Amino acid sequence: MSIPKGGYAASYGILDDNVLSVIALNDQSIIAQVAINS
Repeated sequence: MSIPKGGYAASYGILDDNVLSVIALNDQSIIAQVAINS
């Protein structure tokens, strides 16, 4: 979980099948997704 600063929304991250999703706490929308290669 992140503490919002500088106007960014409060959010949390989930890593699932090498994809990191950043999700907003207020409406559960996906803010960003990044594929992570291992």
